[in-house]
Amino acid sequence: MDRKTILRTFHSWLTVPTPREERRFLEAHLELLEPGSIASLKRKLHAVRSSTQQMIPSILGEIDRQRLVTHLALLSEIITSGRTVEAIRRVYVDIHGGLTLDIPEWLEQGIDQLNGFTQADQTDGTLVRRLTLLRTIVQRANDDPHVNDEMYAELLSMQGSILEERVFANNAEACETAIVSREAALKVYTIARYPRQYAATQVYLGSTYRKRIEGTRSTNLEHAITCFEAALQWSEPILPVHSSITLLTDLTTLVYD
Repeated sequence: MDRKTILRTFHSWLTVPTPREERRFLEAHLELLEPGSIASLKRKLHAVRSSTQQMIPSILGEIDRQRLVTHLALLSEIITSGRTVEAIRRVYVDIHGGLTLDIPEWLEQGIDQLNGFTQADQTDGTLVRRLTLLRTIVQRANDDPHVNDEMYAELLSMQGSILEERVFANNAEACETAIVSREAALKVYTIARYPRQYAATQVYLGSTYRKRIEGTRSTNLEHAITCFEAALQWSEPILPVHSSITLLTDLTTLVYD
């Protein structure tokens, strides 16, 4: 494949709107993972890094610097993992979660309905309705053989996140359910296969243990420290507010709490 075709295909991949569609596009264009393609793209990356401009002119228009760098890094990780469709799916799940896979139509409709609750509408009533809907989805997903372990783990992670919202702050049952959800997700999001998801889940789990109502404070803080230390096994920052530095700060606070 000539250089212009490679860049054109790569540019098309950059413009795909969602992670799931990105993954599908890449699976349909495995040529982007070939050594010659990577060499051409690395030259483009070198041009980007040498430029002081935020938007980089190309044969197809302008390319955002950060998006270009991020996607080239994603390609490099997939190549390291084996240049296969399976490698693409594993890396996308690790970065974006299990719902980046091809989920059943009913589940996609349910997620769309969940996402229909706008960020601006975060009243207590809305959060309760979101939780009720998600619990219905989780129950149905548990009985659907087309929902694989990664998809289900992501639904459990979503359930844990909602249960940690302020409306449930003093609800011991909600806290316990959030812990069970996160721990179940960790059975799928292992450090060996999905290190980013593993670390992120450990961070959230540690935060939940830190605020736990049941049990003794000292035991809960010990659990929280264990979770944060587990998250630090993966050195790359996982969340904007939970880089390694932030986790170390949290650990220090817990130790002297």
